[in-house]
Amino acid sequence: MRLVRLLVLPLKCAALLAVSAIALPDAKLDPGQVALDVDNDHTTIAFTAPILHGLSAVEGKFLDYKVNVTLDEKDLTHSSVNAVIKTTSVDTNIAQRDRHLRSSAFFDVAKYPEMTFKSSEIKHEGDHYLATGDFFLHGVTKKIAIPFTPTGTFVAKKFGLQYYGYEAHLKINRKDYGMNWMHEKWIPEWVADVIQVDLHVFATKPIAKSDG
Repeated sequence: MRLVRLLVLPLKCAALLAVSAIALPDAKLDPGQVALDVDNDHTTIAFTAPILHGLSAVEGKFLDYKVNVTLDEKDLTHSSVNAVIKTTSVDTNIAQRDRHLRSSAFFDVAKYPEMTFKSSEIKHEGDHYLATGDFFLHGVTKKIAIPFTPTGTFVAKKFGLQYYGYEAHLKINRKDYGMNWMHEKWIPEWVADVIQVDLHVFATKPIAKSDG
């Protein structure tokens, strides 16, 4: 097998989001809540797979996803996030490797076309928040906790928008989700079990427009 094919990684993340589309937004929001519009052009669901004990790494991302964020600006712990990521959209910039990742050796996209995350609780812990919820990947559902941090807000009255940023970083063990591929005839530990997931979410809400 050619070396390029062996530079595979198993995920996601991503994500959390993984963060990580969704379930449709809630039909009714609680008082004080607002549904943010997540900007996919400036949102990233990325992952890094260490190669051969960290001698190198393969980076990738998912290009097709839907994220819904319901925000309570006065108390972020009353907010929620839901995400659906299309596994077939995995992209590591090498077509042969991406085909391998989509195969039954990894994501098995024909059988499991989506991975999902739905938060059930958000807690404030020190300098960050923790979104706990059900993460589904490769036929397995596990409750995970995604640590995330708001990166700030920006008001653009000229465009009638307020911008919000969030980032999350976590690790996922691919074998916890049945993604057990190894190169048994060469170097079994070529691809690490534990995958780094990095999420950057960029969202907006409409506000009153002003030229000032």
